[in-house]
Amino acid sequence: MRSHRCASVNQGLGMNMEPEFKCPKCGSTDTLHVHVLTTAHVRQGPDGNFETEVFGDHEWDSSYTMWCDCGHTANADRFFNPARTTAST
Repeated sequence: MRSHRCASVNQGLGMNMEPEFKCPKCGSTDTLHVHVLTTAHVRQGPDGNFETEVFGDHEWDSSYTMWCDCGHTANADRFFNPARTTAST
């Protein structure tokens, strides 16, 4: 399984590099979203309400849910761009 730790799924691409992920339905590479695993401090205030404060990095892998603004939803491995492997050769 691929594990990712970055703010954007296609962040830091060079001029001629294919994006690592793209929507298999519409082909978009910049309207993708993914559920991530992160850690947060949880505190209960005197009023009984809970507050969370996210800290540290976040992680996700190919089994996490990814979706596109076009409405397509699937595991992240379904969004992997096969052209990326052929573009580097």
